[in-house]
Amino acid sequence: MSIQLTLVIPGCLQGIPGWQQHTDLLPHAPNLTRLLSRAAALPNLPRQSTRLLCALCDIHVPTDEDVPLAALSLLHENQDPLQAYWLRADPVLFQADRDCVWLQSLEQAPLSVEAADALVQTCAPVMQHWGYDLIAPDPSRWYVRVPEVPQLQTHTLADACGLRADTVMPTGRDAKVWRQLLNELQMLLHQHPVNEQRELEGLPAVNSLWFWGGGVCPRTVNLPWQHIVSNEPYLAGMAKLGGSTYHALPTELSALWPLQGRVLVLLPEAKSTNPGQNYDAWMDYWRSLEACWFEPLQAALKTQQITDVTLYPLSGSVYRMTPKQRFQFWKRPQPLATFLTA
Repeated sequence: MSIQLTLVIPGCLQGIPGWQQHTDLLPHAPNLTRLLSRAAALPNLPRQSTRLLCALCDIHVPTDEDVPLAALSLLHENQDPLQAYWLRADPVLFQADRDCVWLQSLEQAPLSVEAADALVQTCAPVMQHWGYDLIAPDPSRWYVRVPEVPQLQTHTLADACGLRADTVMPTGRDAKVWRQLLNELQMLLHQHPVNEQRELEGLPAVNSLWFWGGGVCPRTVNLPWQHIVSNEPYLAGMAKLGGSTYHALPTELSALWPLQGRVLVLLPEAKSTNPGQNYDAWMDYWRSLEACWFEPLQAALKTQQITDVTLYPLSGSVYRMTPKQRFQFWKRPQPLATFLTA
């Protein structure tokens, strides 16, 4: 048997600032451009991986509502979300400078179990006073249960990190309530002993929570894949709900060879190595994509270990490579700039 691969790489065709005038600064990606040049390109509208994957699994989410990432992630935590409305409520740092406040995750300096428990014990009574239940099955992933569905639209933590906090705060009819709750929690956390200890250790403080991914868990999902490969808790929950096998994301494609059939792989968003902030890290990201994913992908297509590939770069197009396209040798590889979006 062979693999039919669905590969989702958010932002991989997002051009660096000013790339149109400096194409010489673009990475060398011969295996990716060969794939893109021969594949059939079709329009694809969703530009967020969460909404794309929900659409592919027949989960209907109105555009003015969040994708229910918190409720799906709870399944991964071995918690039953029932039919309640859940939000993620992750611990974060609001970093102030002279002009504004920036949102920063704790990904590089996560909380210990003991520190998370102490912070939850402080925050939970306040949440209960507002009518909400706070739980933290993992030190980095906190959740809040809301008794009534709020009119609230949020930004995922991944999308909001590194941006001005005032530009990504919750919106909607009930947003004012949640902003008031945030202010109350921030005052509680300001001089918490956990933060005093973290600052002594040179670690970022936890001075707020970030609410995102609200919704009710769908009763069913129609998964078109037998295997889901990712580091996203919501996809692990989706796999559990839909009866697919979930695998942690490896560092290279070759780790997938034991799998057979339809396989979904979600790679990290290229935003995490924003070239505007760190060009060298962005180039390292591309070298890794080429060496660990696209070069072995071309080899696997030749041996038919992978028979077809569907690539979603979330750039407005989806690229489909079948055995028929692979033998269209007259389609010469185009420069990477041909496929980039501004």
